[in-house]
Amino acid sequence: MRGFTLVELLVVVAIIALLLSLLTPSLRRARILARRVADESDARQFITACTTYASASRGELPLGARESSDRGADDDLVWFRYSTWVQLTAKYGVAPRTGACNSMWPEDKNLVGMGAMSSSGNGTGIGWIYWGNRRDRIMDFPDSDYTTIKRLGDNGTSRTLVTCRAFYATASWSGTMPHVGEGDGWARIPPGTTPGHFEPVPEGMVVGRVDGSAAWVPWVRLEMIRQNLSSNYLWYEPD
Repeated sequence: MRGFTLVELLVVVAIIALLLSLLTPSLRRARILARRVADESDARQFITACTTYASASRGELPLGARESSDRGADDDLVWFRYSTWVQLTAKYGVAPRTGACNSMWPEDKNLVGMGAMSSSGNGTGIGWIYWGNRRDRIMDFPDSDYTTIKRLGDNGTSRTLVTCRAFYATASWSGTMPHVGEGDGWARIPPGTTPGHFEPVPEGMVVGRVDGSAAWVPWVRLEMIRQNLSSNYLWYEPD
């Protein structure tokens, strides 16, 4: 039985290498898409916990407003109320892992308190931006008339309840952008960035809605709002 010649073996190796080079981008893309499907599932689980909470609270969604003794104080969507986070994890089945999108979770150690059972004094940082039951004064929203949903059945500006943690600041702190680059990772946006002029730009993000649905939404379909005069810019899905 004749064996392979060296030339034939080299040809086989070259063909295998070519096939791998063609398949690798497709496999990488498939992994990214699978992670985004998992994000949608995590967002739905988080929303289910929120609506279950609301059903037991006369329709009122979990209070997202950061800690303050003054109910009229400014709010900040980047932070989530710590006592509410404790309730959702202890009684409603939310795990820290479902409190963040896959784009950011591997780097949770670099995000202030993300998914942590601890309070910064302002609240806790989780991997979603939570838009439900916030204070009317959300850092004044000077460039927007945005109204958040406080109770099931409310008609807010949009049905958006959670989004991936996408924001950036014109002040002294940096922002975060999920779902960027070939690996679908996340990037820090340096402070002082000009609004609408930053790199890299995400392909999109997962949006969870108060009706319990969640979907990947392309970046071009999202709307930006300014949270205060010197602070954060955030994105939501318009109805």
